[in-house]
Amino acid sequence: MVNLRLARIQMQEKKLDEALKTLDGVKGEGWMAMMQDVRGDVLLAKGDSKGAREAYSKGIESNASQALAAVMRMKLNNLSS
Repeated sequence: MVNLRLARIQMQEKKLDEALKTLDGVKGEGWMAMMQDVRGDVLLAKGDSKGAREAYSKGIESNASQALAAVMRMKLNNLSS
């Protein structure tokens, strides 16, 4: 949880590579969907739409809540348009 928050802060501060490294430290299946959501946001901020698409897709396929899965589907749809 702490690493997810830290990665979001790093993303806001435009420390995108640091944010990705922080996300690599997220452990536990219960956090995978949220981690992939943040990873997708960071990759998108870096201009890597293909990587973002993969991260959002992995997040949806993991044990995501319905609400989080819906948000990631919306982000995927926005990448397609």
